[in-house]
Amino acid sequence: MVVLIGMTGFVVDVGRMYFAQRQLQATADSAALSAADVLPDVPAATAMAYDYSASSGDLNASNVLPGVTTSVSTKCVTGLPCNPANTIVVSEQKTVSTLFLGVLGIGSVTIHADAVAAMGGGTPQPLNLMLVLDRTASMNDSCTEGGTKLQCAKTAILNFLAQMNPTEDSIGLAAFPPPKSLSLACSASQSDLSYDNPSAKTTDPNYPYTVVPLSTDYSASPGAPLNQNSSLVKTINCLQAPGGHGTSFATAIAKAQAELIADGRPNGQNVIVLLSDGDANYGPVYYDNPPKNPEVSPYRTQPCQQAANSAATAAAAGTWVYAVAYDTDSNNSDPDCYGWTTHDSTQTTSTFSSHELPLISGITTMQEIASDPTKFYLDPTPGDLTVTFNQIENSFSTPVLIDDNTTTVN
Repeated sequence: MVVLIGMTGFVVDVGRMYFAQRQLQATADSAALSAADVLPDVPAATAMAYDYSASSGDLNASNVLPGVTTSVSTKCVTGLPCNPANTIVVSEQKTVSTLFLGVLGIGSVTIHADAVAAMGGGTPQPLNLMLVLDRTASMNDSCTEGGTKLQCAKTAILNFLAQMNPTEDSIGLAAFPPPKSLSLACSASQSDLSYDNPSAKTTDPNYPYTVVPLSTDYSASPGAPLNQNSSLVKTINCLQAPGGHGTSFATAIAKAQAELIADGRPNGQNVIVLLSDGDANYGPVYYDNPPKNPEVSPYRTQPCQQAANSAATAAAAGTWVYAVAYDTDSNNSDPDCYGWTTHDSTQTTSTFSSHELPLISGITTMQEIASDPTKFYLDPTPGDLTVTFNQIENSFSTPVLIDDNTTTVN
């Protein structure tokens, strides 16, 4: 009878432990994959791992498996960018009481589950990607890393390019305000860019928002030095913010989407990444030309809402739209978007309304521009843009579980 009870207890208790261990492993895997999705932001990834763990109060906690303890750490493996980490390790353990084995002196057993996930370790799909960059006057404000915000943005974008794969990824650049011609794309003169000057009629439907079409010559291979002779790299390096206003999100998004449709490869995923530190406040004069009083075009009267609508149109066509609200006032209760209401018959003056109607804030605009919440990045400090663009790059491929002894991800 003792032998029989022992054998029965072994079968029952080992079965319970096996079930508990598989459940524990599933929660560790979930926590690691969720956390790897936000690397290389180590604090956010660590918090995410705990949020998705099976410890008490966390999202995967269960009454069936109480008393789980969790530890989280990060490390680097080769084959992926690592600043400061590209891999997260989640370890969970739980002490399980036995039912029958106690008669043999085995009152409990501690089970363990470890999960290791690398950020963006899956195979990415080819991309057609348009960068849309704000170069209005406020981008001349100082950056926490030194220089101007535009300089910090350009550094982050160049680092981003260095991680992309030119054999798979076509990348282009749109900028606003647009130049009056491609030869003036890097001009430091306000008069060479398209601002709202009805008297001079300086806006024109043909002004090129897309200053560099989709191209693949920005580097020879992922991680290789950037090709300084490519139009994309040269234009990013030379862009300036000569002052004035003209934050025309909607038109820039529409022009970027038009370039994706015109020149994007059929097998590529279309992507727009918009970076701005302000609110949409402008729609080119030609949207209400001849002049109307009051103005009627939503590009003029509702520039923020029209930007969200233009992004929604792109998303409906299958484009992933990312929005980076860069060094932006995060007070979302302030309805700080303004529209234009009057435009006189001589086309010499235009007038701001008090607010765009319906009321909308700049932050809400950027949230609505992003095609889903995971593609919205709020108020990174100017010096942290490199991390933000690394996160965007990582999002193009999926995190992957790896063996805890793995040192390289291909």
